[in-house]
Amino acid sequence: IQSLHWQTVKNLLGISSDPNTLDTYFFNETETLAKYKSEQNSNGLLQYYVDKVMLGYLYGNYKSVVDLSKEFIPVMENSLETIITVLITFYYSLSLTADFNNRDKKTQKKYLKDLSINLKRAEKWAKAAPMNFSHKYHLLKAEWCKIKKEPAAVDHYRRALRLAETNGYLNELAIANECFGAYWQEIGDKKMSALFFAESISFYKRWGAESKAQSMIGKWSPLLNQQKPALTEQNDYIDKTTESSSPFNLDFHSILEAIRVI
Repeated sequence: IQSLHWQTVKNLLGISSDPNTLDTYFFNETETLAKYKSEQNSNGLLQYYVDKVMLGYLYGNYKSVVDLSKEFIPVMENSLETIITVLITFYYSLSLTADFNNRDKKTQKKYLKDLSINLKRAEKWAKAAPMNFSHKYHLLKAEWCKIKKEPAAVDHYRRALRLAETNGYLNELAIANECFGAYWQEIGDKKMSALFFAESISFYKRWGAESKAQSMIGKWSPLLNQQKPALTEQNDYIDKTTESSSPFNLDFHSILEAIRVI
């Protein structure tokens, strides 16, 4: 398990050749998974699934996460709820919302059913331990509202950002900014999407996920370069006023630093 988690860290740091695979000289993904299954080692399986689901979501392999759910859901249903099962549910739900528009109506209906169940779980966790789970709930709720075309999405994104920052979840602050950027991108607001994508890149870098940050730069550099003048103008305006942040509490200095390398 230690080798598994270390490889996951290496993938995020950008010191492995493929961030989507956990196969290394020290860890054989196929053999280890088969071993855990034959031994009915639910702890080992869940440790594997949480890393695999997180990497699948972060690097845009949403369908692979959905396909893997056929394996990890039965294991979770026969296990106690822990932070591992919470995180699997979190990344699985985000993968469902990210993949939603790529699927037909029948598949979307199945996605909505699973999301509804997971949202209820997330709300329960948020009530039990708000410092740890409230931002996760609001992000999932925001994504739910986005695919349902409900205007409450913006409020839930803002709550997710504020709570993740307040409670020190740097990685999930990066994720929330990326999701909010995707929301603005979907409705056609390029300036706002660039702001949140750049902020997300900054937080991924601060978390240490250099590979993920570079993945975002590769995907969104045309948009960010196009919006550089607007971002610079916004930063200059903030510097000249008494307000230290935008209504969304963005760190424009960090944003400009993040896109300066693009």
